[in-house]
Amino acid sequence: DNAYFISTYGKNATYSIAFWRGRENCHAFTGSGRNEGLDFCAGLVPYNTWRWDHYSTLDHEASCFFEQLYEHFRVQPCYTGVTPECNATLAAFACYESFHRCDEQGFYTGTCREACEAVTYECANLFETVDLEKYDCTSSRYLDGNAQTCTGNPAYANLEADHLFLAGEQDPIVLLYESSSASSMSVSIILSAFAIIFALM
Repeated sequence: DNAYFISTYGKNATYSIAFWRGRENCHAFTGSGRNEGLDFCAGLVPYNTWRWDHYSTLDHEASCFFEQLYEHFRVQPCYTGVTPECNATLAAFACYESFHRCDEQGFYTGTCREACEAVTYECANLFETVDLEKYDCTSSRYLDGNAQTCTGNPAYANLEADHLFLAGEQDPIVLLYESSSASSMSVSIILSAFAIIFALM
């Protein structure tokens, strides 16, 4: 059993105390959630989340966190900018960190490790290499989505790549880098083909 202690202060005052119990602590957004205060995270919270007085406050918190993540991930040794896929997973991750999923008992849950791994996969970088060690995917702060109820389990796979793309358009340097990689791969394949032909002659 949990014990709760409440202290009240003031003279000649009347207090009204209420509480939520079990699944009453949870809230399901209607549609995208825009009518209930969501803007940045609209459409990214399709699960029952922990009840809050003003969801716009959490939405603003997630938006600010996303901008922080973007600034850390956008500058890389070989290029500047992020792909639409990376941008989408950063946005989703930021919303998962602010809007926690409710479990069957009405308690809020932590972020899924898979949501963290989605960021490192799509952004081709680790949190610890962009000076965000706190969010390292091996941290105990994450929960295993295969064994526990957590926030953000493989929902990221269904994200729209162009959702909330902060950069507007992909940086030309990124396109140049990707083009160079593709060209190198094509040259390698052609050279390999010639090597096989000469070996058979």
